[in-house]
Amino acid sequence: MVNQLLQQSKDWILKNKAATFLSVALFAMVITTIALAVSNNSNASDLEECHAEIDAFYATSTSTQTPVPDTTIQVTSSTGTDDGTTTTTVSMDTSPLPEVTTTTILPTTTSDPTVVNYRLPDENIPLHYDLILHPDLLHDTFEGTVTITIQHVRANEQVVLHSHLLDIQQIKFKCLNDSTYVYINSHYDDKLDFLKINLNKVIPQDYISELTISFSGKLDAGIVGFYSSSYTDDSGSNVVSPHVTALVMVGRNLSSNAGSHSDLTAATDDTHLFINHNNIDQYDGENTTSDNGTGGQYNRSTIFLPNSVFYSVTPAVNGSGRPMNRVFKMGTQMVEKLGFRLPRHVSPVHYELWLHPDLQRETFTGRVGIEMNVSESTNYIVLHTKKLAITETVLRELGVDERPEREINISRAYEMPEHEYWVIETQAEIAAGAYRLNVQFNGNLADRIIGFYSSKYLDKTTNQTRKIATSKFEPTFARQAFPCFDEPHLKAEYTIHMIHPSGDGYEALSNMNISETVANEPEAGLTTTTFERSVKMSTYLVVFIVSDFLYKEVLIVPEHGNTFPLRVYATRFQQNNIEFALATARTIIQYYVKYFGIPYPLPKLDMAAIPDFVSGAMETWGLVTYRETSILYNNETSSTANKQRVAGVIAHELAHMWFGNLVTMQWWNELWLNEGFASYIEYKGMHEAYPDWGIEEQFIIDDLHGVLNLDATLGSHPIVMSVENPNQITEIFDTITYSKGASVIRMLEDFVTPPIFQQGVTRYLNKLAFSNSVSEDLMRELDELVDTVSVSTVMDTFTKQKGLPVVTVTQNTQQYVLRQQRFLADKDANETEESPFEYRWYIPVTYVASTDQSGAEPHRVWFPNDRSEVVIDKPADSTWIKLNYRQIGYYRVNYPVEMWQQFGEALVRSVDTFTIGDRTGLLNDAFALADATQLAYNHALDLTRYLSKETEYVPWSAIASKLKTIRNLLYNFNSYDDITSYTRTLVNEAVKSVGWDVPEDGEHMKNLLRTTILDLACSFGHEECLKEASQRFLGWLNNGDIIHPDLRSVVYTYGIQSGVSVADWDKVLERFRQENDANEKTKLMVALASYPSQRTMRRFLDMSWDTALIRTQDQLSCIQYVAANRDGEQAAWEHVRENWPRLVERFGIGERNLGRMIPSITGRFTTPARLTELEDFFARYPEAGAGATARRQALENIQNNISWLERNEANVAKWLKEPSA
Repeated sequence: MVNQLLQQSKDWILKNKAATFLSVALFAMVITTIALAVSNNSNASDLEECHAEIDAFYATSTSTQTPVPDTTIQVTSSTGTDDGTTTTTVSMDTSPLPEVTTTTILPTTTSDPTVVNYRLPDENIPLHYDLILHPDLLHDTFEGTVTITIQHVRANEQVVLHSHLLDIQQIKFKCLNDSTYVYINSHYDDKLDFLKINLNKVIPQDYISELTISFSGKLDAGIVGFYSSSYTDDSGSNVVSPHVTALVMVGRNLSSNAGSHSDLTAATDDTHLFINHNNIDQYDGENTTSDNGTGGQYNRSTIFLPNSVFYSVTPAVNGSGRPMNRVFKMGTQMVEKLGFRLPRHVSPVHYELWLHPDLQRETFTGRVGIEMNVSESTNYIVLHTKKLAITETVLRELGVDERPEREINISRAYEMPEHEYWVIETQAEIAAGAYRLNVQFNGNLADRIIGFYSSKYLDKTTNQTRKIATSKFEPTFARQAFPCFDEPHLKAEYTIHMIHPSGDGYEALSNMNISETVANEPEAGLTTTTFERSVKMSTYLVVFIVSDFLYKEVLIVPEHGNTFPLRVYATRFQQNNIEFALATARTIIQYYVKYFGIPYPLPKLDMAAIPDFVSGAMETWGLVTYRETSILYNNETSSTANKQRVAGVIAHELAHMWFGNLVTMQWWNELWLNEGFASYIEYKGMHEAYPDWGIEEQFIIDDLHGVLNLDATLGSHPIVMSVENPNQITEIFDTITYSKGASVIRMLEDFVTPPIFQQGVTRYLNKLAFSNSVSEDLMRELDELVDTVSVSTVMDTFTKQKGLPVVTVTQNTQQYVLRQQRFLADKDANETEESPFEYRWYIPVTYVASTDQSGAEPHRVWFPNDRSEVVIDKPADSTWIKLNYRQIGYYRVNYPVEMWQQFGEALVRSVDTFTIGDRTGLLNDAFALADATQLAYNHALDLTRYLSKETEYVPWSAIASKLKTIRNLLYNFNSYDDITSYTRTLVNEAVKSVGWDVPEDGEHMKNLLRTTILDLACSFGHEECLKEASQRFLGWLNNGDIIHPDLRSVVYTYGIQSGVSVADWDKVLERFRQENDANEKTKLMVALASYPSQRTMRRFLDMSWDTALIRTQDQLSCIQYVAANRDGEQAAWEHVRENWPRLVERFGIGERNLGRMIPSITGRFTTPARLTELEDFFARYPEAGAGATARRQALENIQNNISWLERNEANVAKWLKEPSA
C-alpha cells in the first residue's frame, strides 16, 4: 500500500512539472501520514488516512496567505479593480531591477468565477531546485531561499507556482540566455495557493531562466510541511528538532576517496539544507547507493521521516571507518556554548595550505592542515569558515616521543552560518595536546572582491580579458579562502603552496619568498609554487596572488638589519607608472627602519597594483596590495593630488609593517593601535620623502577637521569600543578609528615630546614583537618615560569615551579663566549614553598670547577632567590669548566676542600674525561654534574678510569646504544668491593670483592651492573661471587639446556643465570606456556624474551596474558622485531606494562602504519630508549590517541641517545683505 501511495504521489508530480518546491508545505500533508504508516505499519487507520490526505491534496481548500511583496520597486499609484483585485503601477524609465521589496497584496481571480482550475499551467518546467533553509528553533520560525532553474517550453510572460502559508520576502527573475533581469510584479491567489509572477516581456520558447525567491514561515503551524517537534532526552532536557515530512530528492556528489564529510553538512540552529541534483525523473523508488557512500555516485532518493536515522546521533561510517555527514543532528546545545568569539582552548601553531584557483571557471579548490595546541580536554573544535564547501574533515593527534600519530573519531562536523563557524564534535573527549586538523574544501572566485577572488583587466595588444586570482582578508575574510582560526590574536606560521597555470606568464606571489617551483605538478600545464615558512602572523595578513604581472625592483640597504629586495608589481601595461611608487617606498621604508630602530622583519617587500580592489590598499605582510589609483602615478595624467595620495597610501601601509603586523591589536576593539598609528606615522614618512610638501600642516584638513565634526554628534562612538560579530568589526574601520586615533596620537606626541614618543614606541614594538597588544601596553611604556603626568589617565579620557570638549575662555582684569564642556553640533541634543568620565577630558592646553614673539614656543597648562576650571594669569599688556597652538590638541576653543573681533582685525592687518595651523584652526572653530549656535554667525563670517590676502593652501581648503556646505544648506532660500555672490568676490583675487598656467617646476603646495581656488570659483559661478573651463573642455573634446593633469578635474567637471549636448556627454562616456589609466578614469567618472540632466544621470546610474564599464569597486563611488550633482541628487536617492536589495546582493549587508553611502547621498537633505523619506527607507529595510552607525549619523545629520536653517539662516542672510559683505 505504501509503495502504491508513493507511486501515486510520484505520478501527480510528473503531471505537474511546473510545481515548485515551495509546494512542499502543501504536499507534506500527504507524506506526513505515509511517515506515520512507515513507522507503525500495523496501524491500518494510518493507511486509510493516506487515502484521505491524497484526496484532499487534489482538491485543495482555501487558505490564508501572508502578503506577497510587490516585486516592482517604487509604487506610485494603487487602484482597485471591479473584480476586487488590486494593481500597482510603477514609475521607472531605466534598467531592470531584480529585487522585490514592497508589501502590497495582489489577489487574483479566474476570468470565469464559475470554473475553478486547480492545475498549474504547463508552459514552464522546473529543471533544478537549489534550496537553503534556516530553521530558528528558539522562535519556531524558518527562513529560506530557493533558486529554481526553469525551462520555458512555450513562449510566455508569466510563471505560476504553488505557495502556502509562506511570507514571500523577495523575488528575482533572471533570463540566463541573455543574462538580463526582468521586471516582475507578483500576486497571490489564496483560493488556489498560486503565486503568480508576471514578467514585463515574453520569454521565448526553450529559454532557460532562474527564479530566486526568499521566504519565511512558521514551524509551529501544525504537523505538516516544515514543522518543529520535541522530545525528552535521557537527561530530562527538552530537545526541539525541525522535521521535514516530505518526499525530498537528494543527490550527493561524493569525493573519489569517500571522504569523511560530504558537502551536505548542516548546522545546528542555523541549518542550511542544500538540495542539489533534484530532478524528479531520477526517482525510481529505491536507493541506488548505500548510506555510507559505497556503490554508485548518487544517493538518488531519501525519505526524511520523524524519529528516523535523519536525526541519529551515531553517524554512518564509510569503508575507511571515518564518519560521514550522511546524517545530521539538527538540534544541539552547541550554539549555547558559543558566541561570536572562538573558544580559548584551541590555538593554531602552523598552517600548511594548498590552493588551486581555476581562473577560467573562477573557482578554487584547497586543503589545509592546521597544527594546533589544545590546552584542555574537550569534545569539540571550532574554527571559521564562510562561503566554502567543505568536503572532508580529519582530526589527528600528533605523535609524542614513541607514541604514534592517531586519527580521532569525529561524530559530526557542521557549519553554523550565523557565526561563520565550522564545528567538529568528537565521539569522545580528547586530551590536551598537539593535533593536526586536515580540511578539504572548494569555493568560488567570482562575484566578489573580498576573500579569495578573481580580478580582470584588458590586454590592449590582444583585446582579450586577462584574469588573475588575488586576496583581501581584513578584517574577517580569510575564512572565505580557507578554514582557519580567524581572530587576530591567534597568530601562527604558514607554509603556502599555490597551483597555477604553467604558461602565459602566470606566477604565484605570497608573503614569503619562493622556496620551490615544480612544473607539471600536479598535472601537465600546471605548476606548484611553494613558499618559505612564514613568520608568526594573524590570518588577515596572509596573502596570495596568481597573476601575469611584471615588476621593477630595488635593493634596500637599511640602517638596521639585512638587505632585502623591494619590488612593485603591476600589469605589463602599467610598468611605466610604478617608478614613483618604487622610489617613494624606498625612501620611506628606510626611514621607518631608522625611526623605529627595528629591522624590517621579512626577507622581501613586494607591492602589487590590483585592478579590482575594495579598499585603497591592504598591508598584507611582505606583499602589500593596492588599488591602482593608490600606487600608480603617471606625470602626464596624474595630478599633484594624485601624487600625494600615492605617497600617503604607501607611507600608511609601510607603517603597518611595524604597527599592526609586527605588533597586532589583541582584538578588533583596539583597532586604533593599528590604524590610528599608521594614519599618523604616514605623515612622518611622507615628510621624510618630500619635505617641501608641507604635509604636516595638511593633517588638520585631511584628518582632524572631518572627525571633529563627526565626533560632535550623538552617533559617534569611542575609539576603544566593544565589538563582537563581523558586521560590528568591519563597521569600526571608520573615521573615528583612523582620524581620531591619529589626532589623539598627534596630541600625545606633542605633550610627551617627540623624542620620548619615539623612544616609547620603540620599546613597545620591541617588547611585543610577533604578538598582540592592548592600549595599556603602549601607555605603560610611555608612563615609564614621563614623570609629569599620567599618560594613561590623559589618553583614557580621549579613547574610552566618545565626543570632544570645547574650552571656553572668559577674562577679567588679571586672569583668563578656562572652563570645559562637551561640544555637540546640536547643543540641545539629548545624550542617553553614559560615559565613564562623565564627558570630561584631561586636556593638554597650549596657548600663545598677543605679547609673544612670532615663532615663540607655546605655553602649556593641564586641564584635568576633575577640575571645574583652570586659571591663567594674564601676561602684561596682553590683549588676547590664542589656545590650541597649531590646532594640535583634540578640542575646540571659544572666546569672548571682543577677542574674536581682535583675531579678525589682526588677520586683516597681517596674515602672519598666526601660523598656518592657527589661522586654519580659528576659521574651523568659529564656524563649528556658529553652527552649534555657541557663537553668533556674523563673527564667524567676519573672519573670512581676511582671506583676500591669504596665499596658503591649508586655510583656503578649510574655508572652501565650509562655504560649499553653507551654500548647499541655503539652496532653497533667497540667501543662496547672496552667498554665491559673496564667495565669487572673496575668491576673485586668489583666482587672478593662481591663474590657469601650471609651471613645470611648480611648488607642490601652490599646485594644490590652484586646484582648490579654481574649483571653488567655478563651483560658485565665477564667470571668467567658468568661461575658461568651458573653452578648455571643448578644445579637449573636439580638438584633442592637452589639459594639464592639475586642471583636468576642474575643466572636465565644469566644462561638461557649460551647455554641452547629450551627444557630447556620450563622447566623454566613450573616452571613459576606452581609458586604462585609473586616475584619469576617476576624473572622467566625476565629470560624467556632473552633467546637469536628471534623465542622463538616471541613465548613468543604470550603466553603473555594467561591470564592463564600471568596476564593482567603483559603483558606490559613482552613485555618490551623481548625488553630489544637484541635478543628480534625486536620481541617486531614488536609484538607491529602488535598488537596495540588489545593492545588498552585490556588495553584502556587511560591506561598510555600502552603509556609509547613505549619509553621503543624503547629506544635503534639509527638510522634515526628506527626513521622513529616510526613516521610511530604514523601516522598509531594517537590517543595517555594517551600516548601523552610518544610519544613525545620516538621520542625525539631516536633523542638524533642519535645525541649522531654523537657527542660522536668518542671521546669515542678514550678514550677507550688509554693504560690507
